[in-house]
Amino acid sequence: MHAVRVRDLGFTPVGVDLSAGMLRHGAHRPPAARADAARLPVRSASVPAVLSAMVHTDMPSYPAVVREAFRVLAPGGVFVHIGVHPCFCRGFADRGARRRS
Repeated sequence: MHAVRVRDLGFTPVGVDLSAGMLRHGAHRPPAARADAARLPVRSASVPAVLSAMVHTDMPSYPAVVREAFRVLAPGGVFVHIGVHPCFCRGFADRGARRRS
């Protein structure tokens, strides 16, 4: 899980999701707030790092999310984007071209 790795690096992870259902699903995980990622309930220039992991294809206005991430970052803060095209993830992967032995 990303939050454990983030915590191991010395940060305090806090998740954000617009969906109350997803927040209930992750209730046993580190803290999370119900919020729009394009309008974070966080002061400008107040966090040392923002991590966006595998969400860019789920948000209709990801550029607005990135702008918001940079708004909340403290000077010298780090923005980390982890993402791949959905066709390369789990059920979307095309396994038809596998080499047969």
